Amino acid sequence: GGGGGGGEGDGSSGVADPVAAAAALQTLVDMETQMAVKVTAVHHESNPAAAVAAEAYEKQKVHLKMRGITLSSECDPATLNTPFLINLDEDAYRSGRQLCVLEKSPTSFGREIDDIRPQSMSMVQNHCYIDGIGRTCKGGKGPTFVNGKLLKEGQSQPIAPGDRILIGSELYIFNVPGEVVETDVDAAFTEYRTAMMANSVYKDQFKKATKGLTSGGNDVKLEQKDAAQLENEMIELYPKAAELEQLCLLMDRDYIDTSVVLQSSKVTAAGKDDAQVKVKVTNRDANPVETIYLASFEFNRAYNILNDELYHLRDAIEADDQYTVPEQHDPLSLLFDATFHVGTAVMFPEYLIYNLETDESEVQLEVFPAAASGNQELNAGKLEVTWEPLTAPGAEPGGDIPEITDEAELIGKPWTYKCTIKQALQLPMICDLVYCEYEFFGGEFFATESVDYSDRPTRSPVLNYEFEHHVDSVTQEFLDWLKEPMEIKLYISLDVKKPKAHAATDNQKVVDLIRADMKLPAKKVKYETADLQAKTEELKKKVEALMAENGEVKKENKRLVMQRRVAVAVARDVGQRLYHETGTAAVAAESSGKAAPAPGKDEGSKTSKACAIM
Repeated sequence: GGGGGGGEGDGSSGVADPVAAAAALQTLVDMETQMAVKVTAVHHESNPAAAVAAEAYEKQKVHLKMRGITLSSECDPATLNTPFLINLDEDAYRSGRQLCVLEKSPTSFGREIDDIRPQSMSMVQNHCYIDGIGRTCKGGKGPTFVNGKLLKEGQSQPIAPGDRILIGSELYIFNVPGEVVETDVDAAFTEYRTAMMANSVYKDQFKKATKGLTSGGNDVKLEQKDAAQLENEMIELYPKAAELEQLCLLMDRDYIDTSVVLQSSKVTAAGKDDAQVKVKVTNRDANPVETIYLASFEFNRAYNILNDELYHLRDAIEADDQYTVPEQHDPLSLLFDATFHVGTAVMFPEYLIYNLETDESEVQLEVFPAAASGNQELNAGKLEVTWEPLTAPGAEPGGDIPEITDEAELIGKPWTYKCTIKQALQLPMICDLVYCEYEFFGGEFFATESVDYSDRPTRSPVLNYEFEHHVDSVTQEFLDWLKEPMEIKLYISLDVKKPKAHAATDNQKVVDLIRADMKLPAKKVKYETADLQAKTEELKKKVEALMAENGEVKKENKRLVMQRRVAVAVARDVGQRLYHETGTAAVAAESSGKAAPAPGKDEGSKTSKACAIM
């Protein structure tokens, strides 16, 4: 019996205490967490850039959490037990990063008061409703598509795992834990564009854009396939361009305008392959007015960044916190601090066949603005270009240059010219960087050095470019090339001036605009310091004292006026009694500045002073 008891005792002592085991496990987890924090701290100390990135990540995580959105890096979708949406974006870095967990049935999407508030100006309040458990999507106040089909307000549509849901301009995939469905991303975006195009209010804009696209005085003709591709790209950009204007307005940059245009990369003989979609951005606050053409990817990058910055400002205003948009993310810097094709100079090099140098009258070539639909400017300045024949590579100009009277004489002979691009003149905008590029025979491209004028921005930058072009043996093909127009493209970077006020929460105009957009009540401006409050109170007291003093002065003035009136009345009465015949006439004469009449014989003494009227 005793042995059995001992055995039971040994057996019971072998069973772990659950409370102690849990405590030990928690201690181990805490130690691992502390170790991870220390490792991270050491890494950040040795790599400041990583520390900055980590801080930005933490801010983004908190910022999105406030909007009902979770970063996918913070939550493994495989561990979720609730249906969710995951975002799709053509930018691979942004795609699949945001999870919208559908915790409510239904979960509302939209703005301010809704459960999930995506960072997009395309969202409206009560945009739509998604029931993850019931697997339905219900249309609300904003445009919502399920698998490319537009939902009317109040219309419900069943949804299944893998379905594409387009909310405003944000594309998501519906997911249910345990029901994994592969997504064809390319097909999803094709469906997205088709849906946007079919329901776009901008469908007629493309026809207007193509009508306005000319090259060399002729319309650029587009084949149906090319036109459809360009139209899709433009229709996708139209609403974003309108939203970007609104973003700029809310950041106190209401002088920035945008429009989507077609642009030709060539001025002469442009074809369908030269047509490109660009976003024309104008700064009306600059003098002269600045205009830049951004490629779609450049515009989308700026659009995404400005969207993020606006929501940083909105969150800071809601939390009564401080935030300033970084200078490099200010709309002016983001949109205008870029190098772009401002115009093209066109020369006709046929005279180079005859070993002639550039005539003085043809040195300054007209620069035509980058051809774009709706572009009404006549020119974009001038470009000084000269060509000088040389007897051989490296020879000085002015040697014994053979005369060519018939182009056939040049075939089989060497050809050498020095090309000089001296400077640009009277450009339409002030630039701080400039360079030129041109294509020579054989498809080889040449470019001048980029000249930096950031310390002295100008409209007439000097390039001083020289290059010797040599052909060992002239062919008919080369002669034919010289008979075609030659284009020299001019690229500039604008001299972007800093804005007068930051896009920040300390800019009251920005705060008022954003609060109005968020439908929040206006907030009274707080005094910056106690000193300012004290000075204000002091001024109030001074104003009150001056008003009181002014009241006393008015009373005294009124009393004196009444005294004068009484004195005049008394004097008039006395005068009329002493001078009953001429008293009234004397008063009238005194009022009109005339001499008083002589007293009558029966009136008072002439020396009497009883009728002295003031």
